[in-house]
Amino acid sequence: GWESRTLATGLVANSPYSINAPEVYSLPATWERLGVTRHLPNTLGVSNSTVDFGDAPVDGNGLRREIRLTNLGLPGDVDLAIKKLAISGNDADDISKLFLDSDSIALSPGESITIGIEFIPIETGNKTATLSIDHPGVNNSSIIELLGSGLTAVAGGTLKIEPRTGGII
Repeated sequence: GWESRTLATGLVANSPYSINAPEVYSLPATWERLGVTRHLPNTLGVSNSTVDFGDAPVDGNGLRREIRLTNLGLPGDVDLAIKKLAISGNDADDISKLFLDSDSIALSPGESITIGIEFIPIETGNKTATLSIDHPGVNNSSIIELLGSGLTAVAGGTLKIEPRTGGII
């Protein structure tokens, strides 16, 4: 759970209208803004619940995105071993993970790793799939929705630039 602590923030500045009386400006502070995370032993944190790749040309260069996985425990808590990453769904063939299942990942408490995924659509249209991350933590499977759209590739052309004489470039 959360640790209970008192946090006071503010800024004291001299007012240009009063020589002797400082003004106090309140600065709101949130735990997220301060970078404080909850202590959740044996829990895997995932940076995104949905990854939207946007538009990509069919059979073109893929669009890459990253997902950050974090062991939300504190020192003294258990390590988390990522057992399996799997992409499934109707359009799973359009998305690949840039990670080998034979690679083992063990995250110590507080440790993070970034995993890459790539979207290369085979056909035009809206695409959906899911990335499942299996691990032995309290939330033993994390599911991430993957979205993208395949567009018809535009044929490349050639741009020819010829110098002009007597002009200013």
